[in-house]
Amino acid sequence: MKGILATLLLLALGFNLVGYHVLVKVQQMQLRKEVKQRIKIGLSEEELTTIVIATGEEGRLDWKNDHEFIYEGELFDLVRSETIADGTVIHHALPDHQEHDLITRYLANLKKDKNSKNRRGTPLRYQKVLLRLPPSTLRHAAVVLEEGTTDPVFREALYRSVVLDVTSPPPRSV
Repeated sequence: MKGILATLLLLALGFNLVGYHVLVKVQQMQLRKEVKQRIKIGLSEEELTTIVIATGEEGRLDWKNDHEFIYEGELFDLVRSETIADGTVIHHALPDHQEHDLITRYLANLKKDKNSKNRRGTPLRYQKVLLRLPPSTLRHAAVVLEEGTTDPVFREALYRSVVLDVTSPPPRSV
């Protein structure tokens, strides 16, 4: 029973830490699969955007993989390309608004979480919890509170001096 409870708690903690990232990745994979199916079925020319790239301007496209690129801040899925005699490349691509919106929302949530007031108080909360634990469990621990800083008061609370340990009562005077 304890093992099951421990496993459930670990799963809950793990989902809390990485679950959102996994869900976004799964949604992104589903969106890519849907777009791939739409391309296989066939698209009308009205649905496609034509992007003309002259020779030497290939840097205007930010390729994410073989069939996906960013052009002027928008995400596109490549349907077909053709090259003209002078080296100009014409890409016929499908604007991927859904995946672009998903990524935009994901990055906005990450930025919001990073700047959240709750995140700033997290190290202090951990410190308060750790100070309530018995010293024997924390004998050699040191807690890093924020990038490269530690709390000296907390470290002092963990210090166990050999000189101050009294193992026997003082001798009686005669």
